[in-house]
Amino acid sequence: MAAIGQEYCGLCGRNTGPYERRDGRCGECREQRVPLSGLVRVGAHKGLLRRMVLDFKFRRGPIDRTLGRLMVAALQGTPWHRQLDAVVPVPLHWFRRLERGHHPTRALAKVVGSALRLPVVEVLRRTRYDRPQVGLSRPQRLENVRGSFAVVRGARLEGVTVCVIDDVTTTGATLAETARTLRKAGVAHIYAAVIAKGESTQTA
Repeated sequence: MAAIGQEYCGLCGRNTGPYERRDGRCGECREQRVPLSGLVRVGAHKGLLRRMVLDFKFRRGPIDRTLGRLMVAALQGTPWHRQLDAVVPVPLHWFRRLERGHHPTRALAKVVGSALRLPVVEVLRRTRYDRPQVGLSRPQRLENVRGSFAVVRGARLEGVTVCVIDDVTTTGATLAETARTLRKAGVAHIYAAVIAKGESTQTA
């Protein structure tokens, strides 16, 4: 998994060269408002890492602890992991959990929470069963997840710093929508951790 060590933007996870980043962010992120305070990834969504993610996502097995430990190591390399108050898994719709037979992001969050001694707070819920994001352009992905998340009733999030946990990000649409939802609930700082970053070729 040589791609793990590749340099990337600390806000969107996109592969970058050493001179493309300024203050940890790429040119694209400097030109647009990114709702995250930072992002860490294990590697690019290709090769062995991609196969591991797909096995984990659809077949459940001991590989979840391997990927979880890789995510922990990536987080421990950030300057902000000690600021975190909790980890928040990106939720699956209840029907998709039935289809897959497990909840991948919850499994990752539990490994991360245990290793970093942080609570896993499932404060987000899916409000609807969205169509899969695969094959959609960035504008379509943004529209597809708009309004898809809500904060569970009774959650108290004012002033906390959290890390949202997801398995893969491509355009960042899902992470952006979860961040906007959490921000409205009063969360002060929102970081994200993913196993893999996919490169989108569809921009229109």
